[in-house]
Amino acid sequence: MLYPIMNRSRSLIDLGGIWHFKLGDEKEPGDTWIEPQAMEMICVPASYNDQKDDPAYRNHYGWAYYERTVELPALLYGSNGQRQVLRFDAVTHVAKVYINGKLIMTHKGGFLPFEVEITDLIPEDGHLTIGVAVDNRISHSTLPVGNEGGTAFFGSDNPGVPSVEAAKVWRKQGNLPNFDFFNYAGINRPVRLYTTPVSRICGLTLIPDIDDTDGILQYEAETEGEGAVHVEIFDVEGNKVAEAEGASGTITIPDARLWWPWPGTPYLYRAVFTFGEDIYEETFGIRTVKVEGTQFLINGKPFYFKGFGKHEDSPFHGRGLDLCLGVKDVNLIHWLHANSFRTSHYPYAEEMYQLCDREGIVIIDETPAG
Repeated sequence: MLYPIMNRSRSLIDLGGIWHFKLGDEKEPGDTWIEPQAMEMICVPASYNDQKDDPAYRNHYGWAYYERTVELPALLYGSNGQRQVLRFDAVTHVAKVYINGKLIMTHKGGFLPFEVEITDLIPEDGHLTIGVAVDNRISHSTLPVGNEGGTAFFGSDNPGVPSVEAAKVWRKQGNLPNFDFFNYAGINRPVRLYTTPVSRICGLTLIPDIDDTDGILQYEAETEGEGAVHVEIFDVEGNKVAEAEGASGTITIPDARLWWPWPGTPYLYRAVFTFGEDIYEETFGIRTVKVEGTQFLINGKPFYFKGFGKHEDSPFHGRGLDLCLGVKDVNLIHWLHANSFRTSHYPYAEEMYQLCDREGIVIIDETPAG
């Protein structure tokens, strides 16, 4: 799944902002959206827990409901030949998505993106009512794992949970977290509507390597529809340094500049893929990573980790994406002369990986089960 971008072949609409919101109960909603009564305002993206000074928000257990109606520009739908895709970057932990009252998809997993094509669901007037039902409950089948039937990694009192009152509520329900950080929930990362041509690039794999002074890039492009793949590689100054034809292959970049962790130069090249009318760009660094014995090697040289374990939590936003906080954290890492951090304990927003790649910070990535 590609990160959504905007260029001359793709449009992008950010659906963040003020949505309508209502806390629910433990009953799972059905296949038809029933608009909750007396909905309140909520900010997206952000966890809902701390957006109101009400214990019901902080301690909530079960389903909650989001709704927003938008009117799309006519040039984005109809006979223009573009696919329309609705994408959620993260909804914690289970999401049921409705378009104009109809259930169109269900997704489980609170820290990874998911999307659905809605081209055929857009009415002639362009009005979309998007409903999202969110379940924050955790169990043995969620990541991170929740307590079921009195089984808890941290013991029955689970002292690591930051909110004592929330722990009392969750204990009563038999659903304590088996992790030592707060179970923030909701639409935590951006919601976006993007378009692509009918024939499109839908996946990319880039694997860099080094051969003496040259950079080597193995690539593979996944496509749908008719067309041929053309690849161009540009340096930071915008000079084309290599190109290739075909959906997969190997590209040599002569006298390549390598990506080095800060305070070295995290040099990034830009790969531009063209497939029919579709264009997609991806930045990448030329580097190798190996483990030999007790040494971690970047470009064949030992690297010493100086850094932290880090959470995405912040005041008010909870675990919601906060780009300002991300920039601040990166600047603090530089200020402290550190060079790395560990994502404790879940995949982060893609924007943070992009920022660290640009700033030369090494990330020890974790799955939600870490």
